[in-house]
Amino acid sequence: MLVISGSLPKAGSSWFLHLTNDLLVAAGHPDNKQIRDKFDLQFMKYDECNIQEPTPEKIEILTSPPVSEYTFAVKTHHPPNRHVLDLLAKGKIKITYIYRDPRDTAVSGLEAGRKLRARGVFERFGKIESMQDAIEWSSRQVENNWQRWIQKEGILYFRYEDLLRNPLEELSRLAGYLEIDVPEEAVGKIIGKHSAARLKESREGKPKYHFNKGRTGRFREVMTAVEIESCHRLFGDYLEKMGYADRESPG
Repeated sequence: MLVISGSLPKAGSSWFLHLTNDLLVAAGHPDNKQIRDKFDLQFMKYDECNIQEPTPEKIEILTSPPVSEYTFAVKTHHPPNRHVLDLLAKGKIKITYIYRDPRDTAVSGLEAGRKLRARGVFERFGKIESMQDAIEWSSRQVENNWQRWIQKEGILYFRYEDLLRNPLEELSRLAGYLEIDVPEEAVGKIIGKHSAARLKESREGKPKYHFNKGRTGRFREVMTAVEIESCHRLFGDYLEKMGYADRESPG
């Protein structure tokens, strides 16, 4: 069965995809990269098997024999379309979605932009040159991504902050949704393998999972009062719906 791992950008999506993949492997399913290589599925890009837009053509391949004989996870930042939601309703696929405080995604987006521009890349995050750019980008993601994913029947939702705070409980929820049995000891090893400390250590050389600081609430340290107020003005109404109710206006 296909598992689609959706995400708000800069919300730990690669990290969560690898946790999902390792959980499935621990339950006896193949690694997603083995599926990609076995069937030459070149649209499953990068180490996290990102399918980008989940077009009906791609999903048809991933949910038809012989590929459908295997259970594996793929990643996307694109909202679900009618075809994907129909398959979910029929029980033919499973979908998870992880999101994060959009004020923190703005901070991560700005930092990602700086790194890309230093490498001469001025597309995607490379276009984000100021905190205000990042806040406006984050506002668009909430409206065009989170808003289109949320409150869909059958999707299992996660918050990045909860996963950091209590990974064992959150991965146990995930295992239940995926209908797999993984011993707690094995889950603990998966958590340790992908811990923030381990991922930071691995950043010597090739970056790992786009993992940055691995902390929550960083916007309070980085943003000015004016910038926080801008967040409240642009997407403050969403914060409570997303579970981030501290909307008090600064000073």
